[in-house]
Amino acid sequence: MTRLEELPARVDDLTGQILQLRGEMGSAFSAMSTRIDGWSTRFDALTDRVDAMPDKITGEVMKRVRILHEDVIDRLKIIHYEDRVFLTHTASVVR
Repeated sequence: MTRLEELPARVDDLTGQILQLRGEMGSAFSAMSTRIDGWSTRFDALTDRVDAMPDKITGEVMKRVRILHEDVIDRLKIIHYEDRVFLTHTASVVR
């Protein structure tokens, strides 16, 4: 048998191998696509959590700002009261 006569059988064998490879690659790509979809879903969930963080952080910061503000107001009231007491006492001593 000459090489030319072997050619149709070799082409048929190669065609079979290509079809098998095509099927395996299709399955692999499908599995990879499923994994990527899963990652995308997880990434979207993480993105939503990160997007929500500024609200939580802002809320916590504003809560602390309010507490500090109230503390400053209370301290100013004390200072104002002490100044009034001091001035009243000083005025009575001077008279």
